[in-house]
Amino acid sequence: MPVNERLFPLILVSLLFLASCKSSAPSVPVKGTVRDSKGLPIAGAVISDGSVSTLTDDSGSFNLLAYSRNLMIHKPRFEPLEFQADTVNDLTLVSRTSPLTIAWDLRWGGGQTEGVRKHLLDNKVKVMPFKEGIPTAEILVLSCPSVFSSEASLEARNWVRKGGTLVLLGEWGGYPFFDQDGANRLLEGTGIRFSGTTVREYDPKDQQRPEWIPIASFTSRALVAHLAKGPTLFTAGSLDLTTPAQTLAQTGEKSFRISSYSQGPQVVAAASPFGYGKFVVWSDNSFITDTDSLGNGTPDWKYADNAATAFNCFGF
Repeated sequence: MPVNERLFPLILVSLLFLASCKSSAPSVPVKGTVRDSKGLPIAGAVISDGSVSTLTDDSGSFNLLAYSRNLMIHKPRFEPLEFQADTVNDLTLVSRTSPLTIAWDLRWGGGQTEGVRKHLLDNKVKVMPFKEGIPTAEILVLSCPSVFSSEASLEARNWVRKGGTLVLLGEWGGYPFFDQDGANRLLEGTGIRFSGTTVREYDPKDQQRPEWIPIASFTSRALVAHLAKGPTLFTAGSLDLTTPAQTLAQTGEKSFRISSYSQGPQVVAAASPFGYGKFVVWSDNSFITDTDSLGNGTPDWKYADNAATAFNCFGF
């Protein structure tokens, strides 16, 4: 048998292998806009075929290279939408008639948050604190877990992958009652990590204490609705981001990390799609706690626009 004939089966197998590799990459371009029934753009909606996902931006637009034209949209406060994608898609989500539902996980510690939970209830949000078995809800809140097991991480990731939104709130670097390793394990594949640092902001012309960190900017109008002064964090941490994570909020030019010096805006909130759902992550949970950091009788969640920020954040 000639040499080229002996090699033919090997060449054929190699070509078939290369073809299968090529076909395993997403190759269906899908883009469009997602709006509500009034024609207003919806930010933060998850567009997914189950394997690859993206989030709509502030104009409601999205652009995705998918494996399939069979896609779904998930967004808190709206009914899920399954659609067969065209090259360009103009899509409308229907608002839910029932209140926004939040499952608040109390199994892993996380400080006192009764005040903000009552505030949400007073604003027609259904809040369900629980200590076993995630109840049916649109949002799962995990605030500063002091310990978070691998089993709990797997349970939460599967819950998000099916279309839920998990809001994870951490603490400053070195805080002894925050399981940073467990939180980062939960976030694997999202492009979001707790940096383990602490943020300060100092201005010699300003009498404000340097551990009080005002949020300087948000990337979505949905997060600034009904805000007057903006929220303030107390002794905040920071987040490190890679693709596909997106910045949601950051500090100002005068802020800096004290454990690994880096001056300038620090990311304190981010979002990332995951399966049919998404993670919304804050580097600090002080804006939702009952702690009185100023010592003036006002809990942190009532300071500045912290309560309104919590309301916006959980519905994003």
